[in-house]
Amino acid sequence: MVLYYAMTNYHILNCILHKLKYHSDDQCILYLSEWHPKHSGLIKKLKKSNFFDNVLLFHEVVFPVVNYRLEKKELDSYIKVISNNIHNNLDVDLKKFDEINICGDHYGLSVYLNHFNIKYNYFEDGAGILSKKDILLSNIKIIDYSRYQILNYLKLPGDSKNVVNRYGDLSSQLEKYSNSKDIDFSVKEELKKVGNYDLKNMINIFSKYDKNIGKLDDYDILLTFHYNNLGIFTLDEQRQFYSYLLDYFNVNHNVVIKPHPSDIQSPYEKWYPDINVISRNLPSEFLPTFLNKKFHFGITGWSTSINGLSDVLEDVINFGQDIDYKYKNLNKYFIVSELIKLFFLKYTIVLVDLDKSYIQNFLKLNDLSVHFSDEKILKNSVKSNNKKFIVADFEKKKMKKLNDILKNLGSDDVVLCVNQELINNELLQNDNLVILNIE
Repeated sequence: MVLYYAMTNYHILNCILHKLKYHSDDQCILYLSEWHPKHSGLIKKLKKSNFFDNVLLFHEVVFPVVNYRLEKKELDSYIKVISNNIHNNLDVDLKKFDEINICGDHYGLSVYLNHFNIKYNYFEDGAGILSKKDILLSNIKIIDYSRYQILNYLKLPGDSKNVVNRYGDLSSQLEKYSNSKDIDFSVKEELKKVGNYDLKNMINIFSKYDKNIGKLDDYDILLTFHYNNLGIFTLDEQRQFYSYLLDYFNVNHNVVIKPHPSDIQSPYEKWYPDINVISRNLPSEFLPTFLNKKFHFGITGWSTSINGLSDVLEDVINFGQDIDYKYKNLNKYFIVSELIKLFFLKYTIVLVDLDKSYIQNFLKLNDLSVHFSDEKILKNSVKSNNKKFIVADFEKKKMKKLNDILKNLGSDDVVLCVNQELINNELLQNDNLVILNIE
């Protein structure tokens, strides 16, 4: 007998696909977390789909709320309390299962399994997360510091001694990453193997089969993240952020928005009444099954789902996790990229304290590929016959670094400094230096 545990729609999809691949003839039970906002309706649909022999509601426990560092004795005590509370609410005897599969290895059930040393398999929380567990933990640390400490103590998610196998899309991991427990399990690839009957049955669990998605032509797609749900953005900031992305990167095509399933507070239909919004309940991994033509750009601040859409995207605009506190600098990066377009054919381009990937995202709109030289060429010992266009974003504490660069300039070199804090009379007298005040 096999047990699955899921918290999100993506988790449910993983469980169904794993069951079809490895346990099609075995008795399988799905535990669906009560913290899924639509658990009641989903349980009914899942039972009707007959993918599992039974679907049960898992009663979660609330982690203790503390804002100070817990000692080992306190951690052990909290783990014991959490585990006992879960044990008292279990509908099944976990010892009777031959295999336990956990999607969402950062909640109470995983604490319980590790407290009692019960073996289980772990599924990554999104494509690429096997190698980027720090991203998941950093979000948890912001919203639930005590849970973050307990997870770290137990080496969760995914690194506990009780984890037997780690399932995830190995093609989406960081370069040079490896783990001997990993098993390649790509939702994108597994969906390609599913027959039409099972595919439509799956889709109907989450949303109605939308034939209109297949009619999208000459479109970009914007994938959102649930920043507001995590307490990272206010709703106003969430709207401002995605308005930035749409204004800057959805330039030449129509656009459709696919909200993250947990992005439940953002009223995108109200904010952008002229833009099509795909159901947030439908996992984006299903989109390739609808489409007859690729999207031009997949646009996102940060999203693991973008990896699952690679087959239907001509190119990707993706900034990474730190965009949540850097997004107000997008104006700066836009202006810098526009200036680089003017200089890159005749100058060697050097970036100092600026994120190259951000600028490359803007350059993609013009299908430009620009070579950026390393900062090492700015040292006095390095000879260069090429004119240099140097773009820098210095803080006051790095004035020495700027002065060192200015000392080693050639007569035709240009330094663009995008930070008004550096304006002073001495710097303004340097003919090679341009300082911009970019709001």
